[in-house]
Amino acid sequence: MSKMETGDIKIIMEEGKAPSVEARLINGDLWMQSWQMARFFNVFNQKCARTDI
Repeated sequence: MSKMETGDIKIIMEEGKAPSVEARLINGDLWMQSWQMARFFNVFNQKCARTDI
């Protein structure tokens, strides 16, 4: 089984400058694991769970 290729996102914070974002998309998509989403949105991992189950 081959590993699924995923994009990535990088947030650059420099003192005295507005944050900038770089993203590498695969077929227009960016896949993130729940812990990555939690870190990105500055919340606990439990907040990034499905609620429609």
